[in-house]
Amino acid sequence: VLSQIARRSGAKAHVNASYFDNDIWVVGNLVIDKKWLGAEDTPRTALVISNDDKASIIPDLSFTGTVEGAGLSIPITGVNRMRLTNDLIYFNDGYDDTTDTNEFGTEVRVQGDQVTEISRKGKMPLYSGSIVLSGNGTGEAFLNRLQKGDRITISQDLGHPVANKAKSVVGAGPLLVYAGRATVHSVKEEIASDIAYGRAPRTGVGVRADGTILIVVADGRSDTSVGMSLNELASYFVRLKADRAMNFDGGGSSEMVVNGSIMNEPSDGSERPIRVALGVFQK
Repeated sequence: VLSQIARRSGAKAHVNASYFDNDIWVVGNLVIDKKWLGAEDTPRTALVISNDDKASIIPDLSFTGTVEGAGLSIPITGVNRMRLTNDLIYFNDGYDDTTDTNEFGTEVRVQGDQVTEISRKGKMPLYSGSIVLSGNGTGEAFLNRLQKGDRITISQDLGHPVANKAKSVVGAGPLLVYAGRATVHSVKEEIASDIAYGRAPRTGVGVRADGTILIVVADGRSDTSVGMSLNELASYFVRLKADRAMNFDGGGSSEMVVNGSIMNEPSDGSERPIRVALGVFQK
């Protein structure tokens, strides 16, 4: 939960960030300190932190990745998520202790650009300093062509030069404000209806033209607060003079912790476990 994350990280403030599902599957593009932790091929908005810690909000970021080896090139279909039919998943130690896969596939450990281990048992351990490619179906057929010692090339791209060079990318969506005007991209970003419509607890982040970061958490689903619609949240960010703003995960996940204290009233009545948090650190 967010308060536990706050105690471990040492940041002054935290809010919940990216979407996730029940299988610890981060929904959205996620890069933290140059490490890929989640990917999304549907074009969506993300908070992007540059190498010199400047924030920007960039819409329409879409993941594409490939693995080249054994004379072939094949798409990466996901990062740090459950392996499905015909998948080729990129795993690292940001996911879990193992890939949590079954035996119906092939897994290859890559260190640097070299294949160092091949297994068909599933649940390959995940270690710092190496990644695991896990394939089923077409992904498995590709990995079965590889041998220990083979050299491979992995490419990952978000379709935007600033995002590709960034230190961190925190994806969610939709876009709320662009060039100082309310611009809600729920349909364009294919945001689920339970998020896109109606009032609910909300978490959002905005950036002013001078680089000031704005973070908002709105309570809801209670006798004292009905929450906000995405249009209302966008209008609020415009009032705060945001140049750009975006939506993060909401509902029972919406929470803000400052100096160890929970500042809002989570709608579940208690803190909900989350996968990704945004922290504010003192320089």
